[in-house]
Amino acid sequence: MSKSTDMRNLDMNNPGSWPLPAKLGAGVLLALVLIVAAYFAFMVESDKFVRYDVGNDKEVAPGGGKVGMDAAQIRKLYGDRVEEQPHKYVEGGKVLRIKADAGSDNALVFEADATGKVTAWRVGQQPQVDYVEGCS
Repeated sequence: MSKSTDMRNLDMNNPGSWPLPAKLGAGVLLALVLIVAAYFAFMVESDKFVRYDVGNDKEVAPGGGKVGMDAAQIRKLYGDRVEEQPHKYVEGGKVLRIKADAGSDNALVFEADATGKVTAWRVGQQPQVDYVEGCS
């Protein structure tokens, strides 16, 4: 006969009292959350998913842009849909905003440093996609 562990009555204020399977499961879940958080940041406002941010060069933005490209490459990829503004916090930096198709309230935004290198990008709905402060 196998022995099963009852996970229904775990004391959430005292994980040290949990049985080993619960501790291992929580550890694996925490590791997965940390791995995902290292690659993405998500924004939820009023119980609605409104934006995600990417700060690594492994993920490709819709249309082909990515971290590590220079602003000229972004302009070439996205053409006349690119709107350029100075970055609010990075001296000499730029924000390259890609307008969505007509009728959409979504946008793609690239942030570039003073050398013109893309350091991050984000996709989301307006106005949240334009918040410089980001997801946390």
